[in-house]
Amino acid sequence: MGYFIFDDTSCELGESAVWIEARQSFVWLDILSRKLFEKSVLGSASTSIHKLQYTASAILIPFGEAGAVVLLVANNGVYEFNLDTGISFVKYSYNLPDTHRTNDAGLDSIGRIVFGVMEWEPSGLNGWVSRINLNGTIETLIEKIGIPNTFVWPEDGSVIYFADSYIQTMFHAEYSGVTSSRHELFSLSNGATPDGSAIENGFLYNAEWGGWRVTKRRLHDGKLVADFKLPVPQPTSCAVAGNKILVTTASVGLTDIEMKQFPCSGKTFLVSLDEFEIGAV
Repeated sequence: MGYFIFDDTSCELGESAVWIEARQSFVWLDILSRKLFEKSVLGSASTSIHKLQYTASAILIPFGEAGAVVLLVANNGVYEFNLDTGISFVKYSYNLPDTHRTNDAGLDSIGRIVFGVMEWEPSGLNGWVSRINLNGTIETLIEKIGIPNTFVWPEDGSVIYFADSYIQTMFHAEYSGVTSSRHELFSLSNGATPDGSAIENGFLYNAEWGGWRVTKRRLHDGKLVADFKLPVPQPTSCAVAGNKILVTTASVGLTDIEMKQFPCSGKTFLVSLDEFEIGAV
């Protein structure tokens, strides 16, 4: 089988898998139910669930933080959230139209927050990507994007990888020139689209919404090296820790019949990276 169910909760829209080395735990969100999950990989730990008072779409680990504090990118601002106390406060504020919400986010090499904004009901390329600078100012990096996802960089931070899930395409761009140019890394079809990603050992691991799998691709040309198939149609994000990868999934949009067919939808999986070498494509 090659995987086990790390957490049995059926999330509506599980997203933003993140590994916290200092706590030896994974964290992730259910965006639509406003919940934050944390579970340690040590022993037989139970899952901690925090009910949020705001709609957060992404979790980030602030630079220099080795404790309980994470950043939550939400519709009305970025919050500092303490995983031990459940207390949060606003670090940066902004206002979005009622028709829009935040989506995926990432931290660049100097700690600036890059986050995507999309329509609640996507109808076209009506979203954008913004960056919060270290002095708190906010600038728009990318316009005319439908469903922004995957904000990751290799170690030197010179190239940004990001997806527009609305048009089923992953892009890469020189980070210094991202406002003016982007290049297609790969595109998908047949109902699959790139969702959240992680970079590990020179490869891009990508959760394919509608594709039933997580893929492993070369960074420089997007060539598919291997994949791992899951028993659910909607993988959403992934995070690597050692030789394991955590994969969140979603149940939103599935009919009652589909949920009976794919009862693990929305649950969170842990997969060995070694499994990606089996049946490599």
